[in-house]
Amino acid sequence: MSACRRLLAPYLLTVLSLGPGCSSSPSGFRGETSVPGVTGTPLSPQDMNGVSGGRDDQENLWRAIVRIRSVGGSCSGILIAPQAVLTAAHCFCPVTQAAFNRKPCVKKATVISHFYLYRPEQRAWEAVPETSPGDVIVHEDFTAQRNDRGFVDPDKRVADLAIVALEHELSGVKPDVLLRSKEVSEGDELTVIGYGPSAHEAQNGGLRRYGTNEVSAIRTLADQRGREFRFNGSGAHTHEGDSGGPALYIDEGKRWLVGINGGYAENGTQSWFTSTSSYYDWITAQLEKTQKPRAP
Repeated sequence: MSACRRLLAPYLLTVLSLGPGCSSSPSGFRGETSVPGVTGTPLSPQDMNGVSGGRDDQENLWRAIVRIRSVGGSCSGILIAPQAVLTAAHCFCPVTQAAFNRKPCVKKATVISHFYLYRPEQRAWEAVPETSPGDVIVHEDFTAQRNDRGFVDPDKRVADLAIVALEHELSGVKPDVLLRSKEVSEGDELTVIGYGPSAHEAQNGGLRRYGTNEVSAIRTLADQRGREFRFNGSGAHTHEGDSGGPALYIDEGKRWLVGINGGYAENGTQSWFTSTSSYYDWITAQLEKTQKPRAP
């Protein structure tokens, strides 16, 4: 198994074990550990945002999972290097029933990491944002098209990945995942994180949530190189706004990035992910480019 565990790049930090302490609280603030929900206790349905069937991340376990805003809308993503976020290409390129056209793809985005604080005086949670603008790099082979039902056609969708190269590092936020070259298998339990609403067409998105589900199906993409995997059983599912969020394989406290949410979930009954293992070489090549000093 060790042969499959390659680091993204030497500048990635040592992987953190699961638990609070991934980053420290901003000066003058502290979490309130006695508050219901802070230890990952499932909250009531009316309090749920993000990944359905999951939990609010009030423990700040997943600060490296970020929200991305652009003129194309709101998505999720994951920090994989100090100044690089991996997400989905369809977050920036319009996908229609017509043949795919990459010219309208968005070139700029803003990345936001939230630190959740409990305010005892207000008896409420506050999301403290850390932000950075960045340049969008869409995979050169990305293509997608919708079918007559409005869903993305899985037979006309390839390389749904993009990098946001940040102008500056997110203060207090560090990458804490490794890229696994080994593909997932059916039955693998994965953790998914995102900022989408708790149900299809709900209006309560914007809060980071996480949950788990098992891989139920795997398919090869039209380019015969990439792969996708799917959840269609009970457990956490993703919705609009969770696009670009990660699927992680947790092993002995280490977080291995294995997929990026492809955005075509069907009403919380199935969720698809682009396999990052299939595109390992492209991801690492982009990281090398984004980490080079910029011209003055």
